[in-house]
Amino acid sequence: MQKVMRKLKIGIVGAGNIAETAHIPALLMCLDAELTCVVETSIERIEKIKKTNVNLSVYDSINKIKDELDGVIICTPNDTHREIAFECIDRGINVLIEKPIATSYNDALEIQNKAILSNKIAMIGYSTRFWPSVQFVKEIIKNKTLGNVKSFLFQYGSSGGWAPVSNYVFDRKRSGGGAFLINGSHYLDRMIWYFGEPRIYGLVDDSDGGLEANALARFEYVKEGQGFNGIIRISKTLNLTAGCHIEFEHGNLIHQDGKEPTISIGFKGSCANVPFINSYKNFQIKHRPNMYLEQIQEFVYKIRQKEINSISNIEDAVLCTKITEELYRDRKQMNCNWYNKY
Repeated sequence: MQKVMRKLKIGIVGAGNIAETAHIPALLMCLDAELTCVVETSIERIEKIKKTNVNLSVYDSINKIKDELDGVIICTPNDTHREIAFECIDRGINVLIEKPIATSYNDALEIQNKAILSNKIAMIGYSTRFWPSVQFVKEIIKNKTLGNVKSFLFQYGSSGGWAPVSNYVFDRKRSGGGAFLINGSHYLDRMIWYFGEPRIYGLVDDSDGGLEANALARFEYVKEGQGFNGIIRISKTLNLTAGCHIEFEHGNLIHQDGKEPTISIGFKGSCANVPFINSYKNFQIKHRPNMYLEQIQEFVYKIRQKEINSISNIEDAVLCTKITEELYRDRKQMNCNWYNKY
């Protein structure tokens, strides 16, 4: 008789918008885990949670948790991630941390080392890796289906967007950065997942001492003796089609994000008349699963198997924080001639 595995008990720390709209619904759908408790300091948020989840335990501090937990999802402002992750790991609890892992490279390394020394899983919420279309693009690159990479462009632009309950994104110390970190970190993560660590990189933005609304980062790679360059551009003032354009030796690929993602492939030269064969069985062009549910399922797998590397890995998340910190440190002012016509 096959042994039925118990559901893992998962708590959530921080009941803001991302928890309410993404992680809590995903946990309620998950067959391998159950939402056991929520930690939240806002009385207003606590009352709201209790109205919609009557039987859920709610605490105002991690130290007051009475439940035995297998893991927690940390959904608090970025500058609190290290302290909360340490508290949880010290209590023997695995952690899934909303991206980014921390606001500094040093804090990110400390979380990684703490998890390793304590034999606990620390997983970071770069959830777009779980879209089949993103995984499909990775397979194209890995298998050199279109040859070597020649150049790439990632972009995202939205004149509006996410509004956290705490408004921490308007405070550089709490968030760690502006548009590039808040909106661009998913694309930086994909770049690292696709191509590895770049050799050279630099950033121009319009922060002028505050938080940037527009940013453009340039990257240079050398792979197998061949070099290629790429760009990530992010805007909070312009609507830009989200996704990436990658130029290969034998063709071009355009991946557009969205509820119904699209991938377009064009061939070059003698390959132009060769039919493209999709051998990636799990890929469905019109299907974008619940990435938060997929992420929780991987978190469960990691906890049970003590498997560190699969779709997500903490090394890439730490590298993402390192590159972001260095980009901000050496940033240059973007040429913004907003008032010339007046």
